[in-house]
Amino acid sequence: HDENFGNIRSGYADWLCAQLAFLVRQYHADGFWLDGYAPGHLHTYDDATRRQFRAVSGGREIPTRFDPVHDPIARQYLAWHDQYFVDLADRMRGAIRVENPDAVLFANYSANRTWYYPEMYMGEYPAAYCKAVDVSSVEFYWDVPGDALYQQFCCAFMQGVTDNRGGSVWIQPSEHGVSGVSSPVEIQLRGLEGAPWGIYPEFVESAGREEYFKRHVANVKAREEWWQESEPVPYIGIVASEQTRTLFAQDTLPVYFSHTLGAFRAVFEKHWPVRILTEYDLDDAVQVGVRVLVLPDVACLSPPAAEVVRRFVRNGGGLVASFETFLYDEKFARLSDFALADVLHAHYKATHPVQLRSENIFLTIDADHPIVNDPQIRAKQATSWRGGLGPPPEKGDLALIASAVEATPADGGQVLMTYALNQPDGHNVRHPALIVSSFGKGRVAYFPAGVDKAMFFYPDAYIRQLLANACRWASGDESPPVEVEGPLLLSATFRRQPAKGRIVVHLLNDHSSYGRHSIYQKLAPLPKELQKSWGFPNQSELRGTWPIREEVIPLCDIKVRCRLPGIRRATLQPENTELPLSGTNGAVEVVVPKLNMHSMVVFE
Repeated sequence: HDENFGNIRSGYADWLCAQLAFLVRQYHADGFWLDGYAPGHLHTYDDATRRQFRAVSGGREIPTRFDPVHDPIARQYLAWHDQYFVDLADRMRGAIRVENPDAVLFANYSANRTWYYPEMYMGEYPAAYCKAVDVSSVEFYWDVPGDALYQQFCCAFMQGVTDNRGGSVWIQPSEHGVSGVSSPVEIQLRGLEGAPWGIYPEFVESAGREEYFKRHVANVKAREEWWQESEPVPYIGIVASEQTRTLFAQDTLPVYFSHTLGAFRAVFEKHWPVRILTEYDLDDAVQVGVRVLVLPDVACLSPPAAEVVRRFVRNGGGLVASFETFLYDEKFARLSDFALADVLHAHYKATHPVQLRSENIFLTIDADHPIVNDPQIRAKQATSWRGGLGPPPEKGDLALIASAVEATPADGGQVLMTYALNQPDGHNVRHPALIVSSFGKGRVAYFPAGVDKAMFFYPDAYIRQLLANACRWASGDESPPVEVEGPLLLSATFRRQPAKGRIVVHLLNDHSSYGRHSIYQKLAPLPKELQKSWGFPNQSELRGTWPIREEVIPLCDIKVRCRLPGIRRATLQPENTELPLSGTNGAVEVVVPKLNMHSMVVFE
């Protein structure tokens, strides 16, 4: 009821379009950058809007509380509301392109960066808003410092929700978000982190040092030849589900999104081509050659999306799924069994939550199979003190701190691993932890145990190997088209320039040193009375420490292998150094003797 509040459904929208067109016509503006296209804030209850919604909803009133999971009217209203703003973006674009056909709309987009502080009032913007504007931009280093996973995942997510059209990253240059002068290393890395994903930097504010901007421009100019007109190399696609995130709302990080992040980390640390998909992109991903779909606890999936997955596997694609995947429909209703139980070769019985480290479950390997026949997995089995007076046993348990589904295998499903709950003897009935099967021409690996969630919160080398081995096996034992052998902290991203016949492998050394910074220290939210008396805001940036990078420790002897046919030459760019090619197991291989901050191996 604020008289100064702009009712976007009133004549204000027409006025806004006219003003934008005037600025293009009068001042020759090339476009507009909107600090957030977040219509989730712009709910209005004026008579005109109420009448419009009644007309489309059969006389229903606009909800005053939005719970799309439990309220079908709220679900209908939010879909109607979101579509209005998708259409409004088209109206704005149409208005400015009458004056300049090349004018564009940039908009600040959330890009899932709010998983870092899931209590954020704004939450995640709908994917449809990202597609509605010309260029979406993600904002880094304003609210939180990030870490070795945060920026890379957010850029991978941006690459996915933009349908690989490219996006931008608004890099806040101040050292601690809003204050301070960054180190030369810090400011350069902020400008280089997104480009390997096709998310290019916007340097829009003063860095406090004039030479920083010049150095940034020099870095871009030295690399733009291999950034332009590029697209991701397909191999593994990890689904980040908007519907599942909506289901769990502000509980999404601990309950759901930790599965996504853990799966991404496991594959990313293997240095294989990986991309993030939404449930709306599955058909397109299949068309461009994704070999394996990974569904980490993708609980909600519409029937059309589920059918895409079924068809993909039947035709020879690989599927890796976990926990409660396929257990809810698109209206957030819990099903009695998995929607694709026939594909998983498993039936749902119950869910066993694990909420404390002391409640960890115990996995055992129960069969010989390429997924589990791995020295890193076998080496992590607990065998000490389990042999009594004799020698230790050959195998033991693998501890996992994550919840698990109790599922029964169907005919054709082979149980490779089982788990027992952390309960007294006599109650420890074992349940399948990993079921593998075939469906049509494709292979399926289903983890009832939440190994991907554990990889985010309580990682272990054996978990990474389980997830990676499952992906490779599900691919039909098809090796990645390009891969890198290097340290875990190395960021390796794979793109191609089809028009130029190039494969570009980005090698980014972005987290080799934070000095002796404490990455553990977190501050709990203060009680409201103390916030007020101490003047201590209850905000995420004051709940922990803020690391700064002052040095880069070089990484040496990085091997890069390419299995695509016809490779005749490899160079290291922007150094313009020839890299000798050697043949190995159906691939060509080069060795990068030394990586400082960012270089690209270019195969032609």
